[in-house]
Amino acid sequence: MPKAYWISTYRVIKDPDKLAAYAKLAGPSITAGGGRFLARGEPSVVYELGLKQRTVLIEFDSVAQAVAAHDSAAYQAALDALGDGVDREIRIIEGVCPHGRRGRILIAPDSAKRYAPYVNAAETPKS
Repeated sequence: MPKAYWISTYRVIKDPDKLAAYAKLAGPSITAGGGRFLARGEPSVVYELGLKQRTVLIEFDSVAQAVAAHDSAAYQAALDALGDGVDREIRIIEGVCPHGRRGRILIAPDSAKRYAPYVNAAETPKS
C-alpha cells in the first residue's frame, strides 16, 4: 500500500500566538495518529510559480491514516486553538508504491491518451 503525504502551505500567518498554540497541540496529535514530520519551514528554493511560504510535509502509512489523524478529536482541538490565525491549504496525497508500482489511478476518458505514458495502469471510467 502506498504511503500518504499531508502537505500544508501557509499563505498568511495572521497571529503567531495562535499558530504556536496550534503547533503545541497539533504535533503530538499528528504523531499519535501515525504521522512522521519529514520537513517544515520555508522552502530553500522555489521554481516556476512557487511562493516562499511556510510548508509542512508529513508522511503517513496510508491516506486513511492521514484522514483519521486530521479528523481525530485531538487534532480538532488543535484547529480550535488555531482559529483564524492563518490562511493555509492542506492536501493529503497518495504516494507512489515502492519498486515503481503505482496505486490505482483513475483518469477521465478525455485525458487518458495524454496521461497514459506517465502511469503504469491507467483506468478510464466508462462513459
